[in-house]
Amino acid sequence: MKTRAPWVAWWLALLLLGGCHEAPAEREVRVVVSGPGRLARAQAFAERLRGYGLAGVRVRVCDAEGEAARLANCLGGPVALYVTVGGVETRTAVEGGGEVPVLYVGLAASLDWGFVERLSRPGGRVSGVDNNYAELSGKRLQLLRLALPEVRRVLVLYQPGVVPTARGLASVRGAAEALGLELAYHPVRAVGDLEGLEA
Repeated sequence: MKTRAPWVAWWLALLLLGGCHEAPAEREVRVVVSGPGRLARAQAFAERLRGYGLAGVRVRVCDAEGEAARLANCLGGPVALYVTVGGVETRTAVEGGGEVPVLYVGLAASLDWGFVERLSRPGGRVSGVDNNYAELSGKRLQLLRLALPEVRRVLVLYQPGVVPTARGLASVRGAAEALGLELAYHPVRAVGDLEGLEA
């Protein structure tokens, strides 16, 4: 995250302060997050932005506390930029944030979500950093094979209905073919779906 922070700070400075002829009124950068797993990352990101001391910019974290329905409460008011920390948060800001620009941080499969047309030139009011998390699924399988060369069959747990899942499964299938591994698949929608699984 530290290596991306200077790039994001410059982007924010250009967006928020560029072209101003008078002292601008205070503008808000709102970091939108849902859930404890992402809250620490969002708070660290916000703290890092505050550390740059951008004049006239206030950074605030809005946490929907794991409830997607509450994300809409994080939108509205005098906001200059939404920074989102996940796909559901980004979709909510894109669909309900009016014309306010959206910057996503560490999103998996941005193209599959449909937020941008191309990573090199996103266009529109949405941009950000794609973490290639789904594409790394194949690399994880390669590392497993290096650590346990005797492995011949791997059980793949996946969550249906999640946007990056298809890209992650494609990455795993490609790696398995190259490594000569057999894959078994098991969908997981809730904790109960893990019951009865055997090694």
